[in-house]
Amino acid sequence: MLNTPVTAKMQIYEWLKGEVISNRLQPGTIIDKNELKEHFKVSLTPLREALILLSHDGLLEFNPNLNTRVTLIDINIVREAVFIRAALEGSIAEALAERGLTPEQLKGLQDILAAHEEALGRKAIAEVYRLDFSFHQRLSELSGYQSLWKHVEQYRIHIDRILNCSPDNLQLIRASFNDHKKIVEAIEQQSATVARNRMRKHVSRIMQDIDSLPSEYLLTN
Repeated sequence: MLNTPVTAKMQIYEWLKGEVISNRLQPGTIIDKNELKEHFKVSLTPLREALILLSHDGLLEFNPNLNTRVTLIDINIVREAVFIRAALEGSIAEALAERGLTPEQLKGLQDILAAHEEALGRKAIAEVYRLDFSFHQRLSELSGYQSLWKHVEQYRIHIDRILNCSPDNLQLIRASFNDHKKIVEAIEQQSATVARNRMRKHVSRIMQDIDSLPSEYLLTN
């Protein structure tokens, strides 16, 4: 059942996007429009509009036989997303280091790191990923550019699909957490170039997960 005042189109869009990114709807899955229509108790119009938005995100594709399916993972798109996100977030880290953060702002980041480490110790992977998201979002918010996170999040979509489609790699997840600590350390020390380079390296680390993806998830050219 849908809630107001958010439009039916956007509620369906956000739900389906979450299902694809989380890999609950796996690459190649056929979307049953009638089933979704009944699930959400809506007409075909808002459903179709939501599916079109998801196709613009590169998460769904319309096939000549009129099927709609979850896209396979295109490594070229992932590489492009990594490149752009590394540039954006590297610049965020650099700007924060140059400007400096207040003790309260630094404590907020340290609190996220502490929760992240505790979840990692429990091997609560879903929580670890949520805190990873919170860390990057908070850095973006601290930059002061209100719309910047929307751009960062746009390029996270395909990267997060890789994370959720890959087998859990605790060694890589631990390395990613250690990156966060080193990034905060560089920002605290106001080492702008170091902060930028550490963030870029951190964002690019996701490429190490690609080889572990099931072959049936990948788009072959």
